[in-house]
Amino acid sequence: ISLSTTDEDQYHRICFDSNASRGTGNALKFLKIHIKELIDKKNRQEKNCKIGFNSIIFPSNLDQIKKLIDLAVEIDLDYIDFKPDYFSVYDKKTDEKIAEKVEEGIAYSKRLGPEFPYINFTNSINRKNLYWNDWKGYCDCLKQSDYKLFITPYGECSPVHYGAFPDKTSDTVKYSIGKIDDNNSFFDVLAKPVQSPKLELKKLNPFELMLNLEIQREEDDKKYGIPLSCSPYHTSFRNSIPEAIIPP
Repeated sequence: ISLSTTDEDQYHRICFDSNASRGTGNALKFLKIHIKELIDKKNRQEKNCKIGFNSIIFPSNLDQIKKLIDLAVEIDLDYIDFKPDYFSVYDKKTDEKIAEKVEEGIAYSKRLGPEFPYINFTNSINRKNLYWNDWKGYCDCLKQSDYKLFITPYGECSPVHYGAFPDKTSDTVKYSIGKIDDNNSFFDVLAKPVQSPKLELKKLNPFELMLNLEIQREEDDKKYGIPLSCSPYHTSFRNSIPEAIIPP
């Protein structure tokens, strides 16, 4: 569940566009109610399912890191993934301020015991790694829907994070593969996507970039006759590796 603030006004500005008829002043309040209901249902029916926040760190919500951790504890969430804003570039002073608040958040989270939510600050927050390179080329977004899907408050479904921001109305539709409504279910969207959007590689987040590279690698392996059993990500097939491939 995407949530980057515990402040009602800030949540409304992040998650809803400027159209006054969309969204309400109680949107965050209702979201919390539904999350608690979802967690209660999970605890009754499917305890192995994990429910967590995907929280993006912006310069404007640095005061929210500890508050989001407190909220996770309050509603008995399983985890939080804190991630950077992959689509913005900041000056040195802002980057240093973000790093400072992230360190404070890490220290704050370490006070929690093992019975509390797992708090993860992703390594990609550090911009000195390969994920921040200027990647060239395009991603076939539809292929990512086999592994994940983002749903906006308006029901638009996007396989990529870039198309999951409802305040970017044109982009939301551009990267949507369908919309959940009274006549179209989540499974309908997956079964009959309305389009196969393409997105520049440099606009993928790190997980999507890795996923895209692995999808492409497996497709190339297949062309060369290399089976999935040889993939490091399909270990369940390891017993079916052809004998001709295994060195004596």
